[in-house]
Parts: sequence; structure tokens; C-alpha cells
Amino acid sequence: MNELWYKCWQTNKILSVGILIHLALLLIVLIILPYDGRQLMGESVWIKSIKFCLSIVLFLASSIFILKYANYKWQSIKIISWVLLSCMLFEIACILLQSARAEKSHFNNTDPLGMMLFPLMGTAITIILVIYIVLCVRYFIYPSKALSTLMLWSVRVGLVIFVFSGVTGFMMASIGRHTIGGVDGGPGWFFTNWSTVAGDLRVAHFMSIHAIQIFPLLGLLLINVSWSTVIKKTVLIMIGLFYTLFNVLAFIQALQGRPLIYL
Repeated sequence: MNELWYKCWQTNKILSVGILIHLALLLIVLIILPYDGRQLMGESVWIKSIKFCLSIVLFLASSIFILKYANYKWQSIKIISWVLLSCMLFEIACILLQSARAEKSHFNNTDPLGMMLFPLMGTAITIILVIYIVLCVRYFIYPSKALSTLMLWSVRVGLVIFVFSGVTGFMMASIGRHTIGGVDGGPGWFFTNWSTVAGDLRVAHFMSIHAIQIFPLLGLLLINVSWSTVIKKTVLIMIGLFYTLFNVLAFIQALQGRPLIYL
């Protein structure tokens, strides 16, 4: 773990500092959680802050790796890193503020502050999505020679699926909710709170966002398996197709107002 952190720090100090900041925020929220019994939409007011802190830590760590092999000069990487970190800090600041106020940070049409913050949060996320669309295109046009073919395609697959998160994200923003065929805040899974009685667009959104962690990790796993290169590539492609199909089906099922699993 120390060696992995050292590599992250040496590769990109800007995003590494961002990881430390969000881990510190996560720790603070976890300390507060047992002493604050307020609830919002059927769960603790702090659960969303916890989920986003964890997600942002993973996102920043993945971004360190993806930017490293994007064939950019360091000055460009530095600018992109500052933009990504700034957007993420603004996002988590809004979420923490609304958690402290026991108000919704997303799709809030009753609280004046929430109504002002949500479009700004959407702008920050749109900036990140544009950056990642450019990165996705760049990985296809200017492939890094420092990556093996298997790892290169692992990152490419993850990036392509990640871009799909923009579809679900913009759809949720346009309709002002994430639940189809029900109301936000109804019965849901533990922690994720994905609806168990109606369609929930967050399922496909979650799967798309975290593809940039899942597929590079899959690539690393396959590299260390004693199979032929052809078999490794076949396995990667098959898992990528299955994951994409499952993601699309989860999206369609949500649009039909049906939960991922009825509980």
C-alpha cells in the first residue's frame, strides 16, 4: 500500500493531495455520523457525503493512472489535474453543505440554496465529462507505447463505458429525479439506497462511472494470469461486452419503472 501511494504521489501530486483531502473529509463525516440522527429521504443525512467521498477518491486515483498514459506533456496534465480537482472539491463542498443543512444536494426544487447549487454542480460534472470524452478519443488516436496492448484496451473499454454515465446523469438532471415509476427516497438497498420497488437510473450511472476502475484492474489481473495473449484479449472483450449489455439493460429496465431486483 505504501509503495502504491508513493507511485501515486510521484506521478501526480495534485490529484494525490485531492485524495488525501477527500479521505480526511470521509473520516470527519464518519466521526459525525453516530452523533447525528437526522434523516433525509429515509437515510442518514450524511450517507450521500460518505458515498461521494469514496467515489471521488476512486475517481481521482483512476485519473492519476489515466492521465499518466494519455500522451500529454506535464504542463497539460497539470492544468487538467487542477480542473478535475477543483470540480470535485466544489461538488463535495456542495454535498457536505446540504448534508449539514439536511437538504437535498441533487434535484432540489424547494430549497433556494439547493436550487442555486445544483445547476453549478451540473456544470462542474459536465466539465469533467468533456475532459474524459477527450481522453477517451485520445486513447484511441494516440495510444501510449508504455502500456501493453491488453492494458491499453482495458483502459479504452473503461473510458467508453464511463462516457455513458453522461447519458444517465443528464437524464436524471432533466427529469429532476432518479426514480422512475416511484418517488425518490422510497424503499431501497442498504447503503446505495437503489430502489427496490421502482426503476432507478442510479444503477446504470454507478456502473458506468466505476468502469474506469473495474477494467484497468481487470487488465492488471489478466496480465498476471498464465494464459495466452489471445485468450486474455478474448476474456477482456467478452467481459466488456457483457458489462456493457448489463449496463444498457439496467438502464432500460429503470426506464420501464422496474427495479434491478425486487426486494
